[in-house]
Amino acid sequence: MSRLERLGAVVEEPLLVTYGVNVRYLTGFDSSNCALLVEPGGQTTLYTDFRYLEAAQAVEGVDVVRTPRDVVGALAELLTGRRV
Repeated sequence: MSRLERLGAVVEEPLLVTYGVNVRYLTGFDSSNCALLVEPGGQTTLYTDFRYLEAAQAVEGVDVVRTPRDVVGALAELLTGRRV
């Protein structure tokens, strides 16, 4: 079982990972502009801009969403929920 699968199995609320080092640790995806949403049950979505799209699509077990270069700004419009 991968790190990402193990995390998805234990989170009780959606978890947004925005620090690139942590995204790389969980997925192996190396990017300076990305975010990863891990939802309870293991559904995961990787957000990145056009420069990293091809590499992101090669990551197994994640859905990929292309965003503008300002990934965090785009997430403010794409995602809903509370901030903790």
